[in-house]
Amino acid sequence: MTPAQLAVSPATVTFPWAHTAAAQAGVDRVLAAHRADLAGLARDGVGLILVGVGLFSLGLSGVVFNRKNIITVLMSLELMLLAINLIFLLGAHHADDSVGQLFALVILTVAAAEAAIGLAILVLYYRVRRDIRVDTVVGA
Repeated sequence: MTPAQLAVSPATVTFPWAHTAAAQAGVDRVLAAHRADLAGLARDGVGLILVGVGLFSLGLSGVVFNRKNIITVLMSLELMLLAINLIFLLGAHHADDSVGQLFALVILTVAAAEAAIGLAILVLYYRVRRDIRVDTVVGA
């Protein structure tokens, strides 16, 4: 049987080495389980994209609506970056490509550097001003 014939009718796949009915039934069970896994992955992928969009929206609302605490703004930015990472990784998995994984690694590196430098700047600013509210930091 040629690969083209296998692609045309996957429900009636027969293999030359499956000489008995029991062997063919085992092949059919494996193929059915593989199809169910692929269908579940497609459903889970959509759900995970929605989770990523929800996390990004939550982080964006934390940046937009927070006017009191600059640490909360930094945490919201981190949440947005992690949501983007999740979507990049899902896209890389869906496309079977490693470019999304590379982007996610770069974003994680930038997020770690941003958190470390941002918190160091906030500690120094607090030592000088004794206040780190957003309205006083922006107005200074």
